[in-house]
Amino acid sequence: MLRAMKNLLRTVPLLLCISLYLTACGSGSTIGGVPSSASGSSTVNPAAFSFHTIYSVTPSTVTASDIVRVTGLAESAAVRVDADPSVPEFRVCADAACSVVSTDWHATVSILKNDEYLQVRLNSAATDDTAAAMTVHVGAGAADFTIYTKSFCEQSFTQTDHYTAASSIDGQNGWSRTAAGFDEQVENVGASAYTGQNVWLLGNKTVSTAFSSQPLSPQLSESAGESTVRSAGGGDAMETVFWMKTVSSAADGSAITISMSPTGVDRQTYFRIDNNLDANGGFQATVIDYYDVINTGMWRTFVPATGMSRAVWVKVRLVMEAPDGGSNDIFRIFLDDQLAGTYSSWEDYHTWTSGGNSVTEAVSRLLFRVAVAPSTVDPSFVDANALGFHFDNLCYRVYNHATPGSTIQFYRTGFEP
Repeated sequence: MLRAMKNLLRTVPLLLCISLYLTACGSGSTIGGVPSSASGSSTVNPAAFSFHTIYSVTPSTVTASDIVRVTGLAESAAVRVDADPSVPEFRVCADAACSVVSTDWHATVSILKNDEYLQVRLNSAATDDTAAAMTVHVGAGAADFTIYTKSFCEQSFTQTDHYTAASSIDGQNGWSRTAAGFDEQVENVGASAYTGQNVWLLGNKTVSTAFSSQPLSPQLSESAGESTVRSAGGGDAMETVFWMKTVSSAADGSAITISMSPTGVDRQTYFRIDNNLDANGGFQATVIDYYDVINTGMWRTFVPATGMSRAVWVKVRLVMEAPDGGSNDIFRIFLDDQLAGTYSSWEDYHTWTSGGNSVTEAVSRLLFRVAVAPSTVDPSFVDANALGFHFDNLCYRVYNHATPGSTIQFYRTGFEP
């Protein structure tokens, strides 16, 4: 009996210590470095919060979100994450730069106080042009974080064709430009190129309203479009990626339209760049589509970007998806890895009785149309003074939007010698 009493006396302090330790954890401390959620409410509602979607991520790479301030909490909230890929984690910080971390990266339930900052991260997909997503829950609120891996055309590549500088692109590696006098040539600009030394210059000192005479990129043998019009081995989607830069550091009225084009030389999409006066939007991008024109009788005009920098190269990614049926094409514009807008194509124009009065079209190359003079952009511009644009690292491909990691056919070049 005496021995049992002694053992009990030894055990009581230990139990008391453990009890006090767990109580402290329940008030917001940690057990073994893992935060406890005992005092975090799962029913309190925060103010709405969101994370930016991130594009052009390297496959199988842990990628962190922007840092978001969480407000509107009447009490501390429980935080938890869920995701399909591995490494779905979050951290809680006291400031917008996360220089003071309240709770470091982990995946277990934790707490977040009002006006604290939240950041999440997860592992990107292992395949090209594929999304990975997670959801973070704060009390009764939630937000998604999505990342997309780089597409085929965003990958680095080794050029297999060769270009001659100080010469027109016409006739080089499948390019054509039948009208004389266009301000265009392959140029060696040395270290000013985005990569390598060569670029393609295209300007609008001389213009033409024709289509077939305009600069056309090499045509793919497989095309992208609806199943009724595309080639037998083609797909329902086309992507193009290129880098562009104004030659002039100031506004000069340069204007070029870049379209995904069929064999018959037309346009299924419309993306225009203008180096306009700063007061009129500066270096900007314009999109025109004909969504539901059969009912509206009007095209739609959008300006997804104004005030782009003239001092740096701008990355452009254009994606068209053409599922079967009318008024359902998708045309996405990405600028410097940010989604600038989602629009439609010209499919409804081609099937409209007052338009093409025919069928929709399949695309297999790019049309660079030089049809707007600088003085048309703004009367203050002198046509002969427009210096145009430089283009570098151009890629386009045909694929199926359901399997974006598989490319059916492609063309890409850096215009290098």
